[in-house]
Amino acid sequence: MSTLSLLLAAFAPAHGAPAGEAGQGGREIGGYTFQEEVDFGPQVMAPRVQDFAFGTFNGKQVAYTATASDGSLVNMIDVETNTVIQTALMDSVNAVWKIELAPNGKVYIAAIGNEPVTNDLRGEFWIYDPATNEAEFIDVIEGSQSTWSLAVDENSNAYIGTYGVQEGKHRAGEVVKYDAATGEFTHFGRIDNNDYVRSIEYHDGYVYAGTGSVGSVVKIDVNDPTKRKNISDAALAMFGDEFKAVLGDKPVPFAYDMQKVGKWLLVNFSGPVSSTLFYNLETGEWSSEALIPSRYPGTPTQNGVPGFTQLTPKGDTAYLTFNGNVAKIELGGDAPEISMTGVPFGMNMRGQAWADLSELGLEGEWLVTGTRSANLTALNLETKEVKALPIVTKTPSGVHLHSIVKNAQGGLDMTTYLGGTAGRFDTSSATTQMFPAGQAESMLTVGDTTYMGIYPGGTLERVIENSDGSLKMEVLKKIGHEQDRPYYMTESGGKIFIGSIPDYGQLGGALSIYDITSGDLQVERHIVENQSVVGIAVRDNMVWGSTTIAGGLGVEYPEQEAKLFKYDLATNTKVGEYTLDLPDRIVDGVAKEQIPLIIGSLSFGPDGNLWGVTDGYVFALDPETMDIVKMKNYYPELERYGRWRPMSFEWHNDMLFVNVGSRITIVDPETMDHVTLTDAKEEIARFTVAPYVAPKSKARAASTPAEAIYFFGTNAADRLRAIPFTVEDVTTEPTPDPDPTDEPTDEPTDEPTTPPTEEPGAPDPEPSEPGDGNTPGGGDNGGDDLAQTGVSPGLLAAGVLALALGGLGIFAVKRSRS
Repeated sequence: MSTLSLLLAAFAPAHGAPAGEAGQGGREIGGYTFQEEVDFGPQVMAPRVQDFAFGTFNGKQVAYTATASDGSLVNMIDVETNTVIQTALMDSVNAVWKIELAPNGKVYIAAIGNEPVTNDLRGEFWIYDPATNEAEFIDVIEGSQSTWSLAVDENSNAYIGTYGVQEGKHRAGEVVKYDAATGEFTHFGRIDNNDYVRSIEYHDGYVYAGTGSVGSVVKIDVNDPTKRKNISDAALAMFGDEFKAVLGDKPVPFAYDMQKVGKWLLVNFSGPVSSTLFYNLETGEWSSEALIPSRYPGTPTQNGVPGFTQLTPKGDTAYLTFNGNVAKIELGGDAPEISMTGVPFGMNMRGQAWADLSELGLEGEWLVTGTRSANLTALNLETKEVKALPIVTKTPSGVHLHSIVKNAQGGLDMTTYLGGTAGRFDTSSATTQMFPAGQAESMLTVGDTTYMGIYPGGTLERVIENSDGSLKMEVLKKIGHEQDRPYYMTESGGKIFIGSIPDYGQLGGALSIYDITSGDLQVERHIVENQSVVGIAVRDNMVWGSTTIAGGLGVEYPEQEAKLFKYDLATNTKVGEYTLDLPDRIVDGVAKEQIPLIIGSLSFGPDGNLWGVTDGYVFALDPETMDIVKMKNYYPELERYGRWRPMSFEWHNDMLFVNVGSRITIVDPETMDHVTLTDAKEEIARFTVAPYVAPKSKARAASTPAEAIYFFGTNAADRLRAIPFTVEDVTTEPTPDPDPTDEPTDEPTDEPTTPPTEEPGAPDPEPSEPGDGNTPGGGDNGGDDLAQTGVSPGLLAAGVLALALGGLGIFAVKRSRS
């Protein structure tokens, strides 16, 4: 650590300012006055679910489901009348991925909740009793970040599959047994060196665990969990050539779904494979018959099997979705016999029941399943009819907001987690119009159009208005190249620049460039080896980018330090790669190196400099030399903060609005003074600035502000909130730079690029500096030698004195690290 860095660190403030305070006081800064927060309430009230389980209760055919919401609501639905019988709240739960009926008459629920203080995701286990209509919280699944799968044995013991990253207090994906008699949990440990147990089934004293992100099936003795065997290797060898045709040399992805039907275990491998294989539980062998998309070229699609839970056979015959229709599988013989019914259907089978729906005016026998949109769908295999029943599922709150952007009309477009429904908020009337849309990891308005980067699948889509005023999505392009989460978008010169995260189990995100007029797409993957792109700024035919070390989930990240890079659009080549060298942290008097995990969001400021954020820092770089112009650490307690999500970053006049450290912070770029508007205990995921309208419950006064910061956070994540503000025309004397060498080297740009605003993060579904200016391979310039900082001793003393008196924490020193 340089002597200068040590002196600066000694005078740095110990903590970030709490909400409503600033380094220099109040909720006012540079002529801006920020008012108290306004709550516009839940925006997207459409229920979203992940699973259904069907059974009988008091002689009725019923379906159980639970909402993705702030506090999940268990719904018991009468299948034959499509009405809700009763509901019960699970107050700490925000999502439910698996529901199972136990022999004891109870409903077991593998849930995802949040730690009450840190808001970290955690796996939870609940039991719902339909007789008393009570949902009982059993316990947190220790070490898990979420629960994904669930199976039950003949004694009503539960086997829970979890997700976790092998670090800190978390365990990697494992099987956890719940003993119904004692209420105790037993951890079976990590399964096959994977982070996910994505599917699970029980049979005759064994559990079969399906893993991810690398797909495998492991057979485990429940009485001695150390006795385990990988049974899927034989299957993958049997189908190796067919899988290799779509995967190349990459491993088979998730064993995503698993279900026992008679003597057969059906295992669905996801991703490009999208195939269901059949394992004979009596012989211990895999059948050569399989639902593999390429084997059925005449079917409506080649999408394979999208997924299933709780298959309910009719005799020895099971039905599931395959290649855009319903497949019929006869399972009574020595090998499955597969045929296509011709019933058009392309969605997951979320539970199944055979029902008489005559009370709904539907004659004959119907196969009923559930959808992610929380409604029941009925399929008549004789007449080939498919009927979507009205949504009756009740929800206690709206769906969690996930992304937000100001649209061309001056209102807001918002998407949700879990995806499926979006909202358009009219700022002139404070009303919201809902429309179907996927999970947008990023959003961007260009001209009169809102664009979305959609997960899963990594597609670029846009909002289209129908002639009747309703809204819909149009898919423009799939990024491909194993890109899955488009987390950052910006526009320049009629092109959309996209930064993305790769698929599960993969490293290497991409910089993609989409031409709005021609529809052409250029993809540059591994532009920084093994890292993903989460910040982009464009000027003068040059791209400046920033990265996260993270790839997709379910893979270890080999790199330790996020990078900056330049990409020349004229030659389509990377022309520079840079580190952002942070001052050492002082922990108990000892210097500790601070290395950024993610450098999220980049934008050119009105001063012509390149601005960005990492951990608690806001920094400005000379875009030509990549030298530090200025930097301040507003929240020094943060280290290696974040993973994928860039920060929201907007210039308003000459003031910077940014949610550095997930706190809405207003920064004066001249003085680096700031105001913090939100509490450190809440993560503010996204924000944008748009015209302000008072909620309907409030009268609009003559002094009502014209604009507001609209946002959502981890507290009541379904609610749209706003901080109205006013701006005075204040003329102040410019603050002199602490170092004359800090003056911008370029003329200010007239058109600063403003990046867009962005699970469980989510669980998905789930939740870091002066730069050295050197490209890799450059020699160490002896950055710890004060003589090489370019700062005179007199100026150094003046700068340290200014910091000591003002506590500003502004850095203007370049430092190199080999």
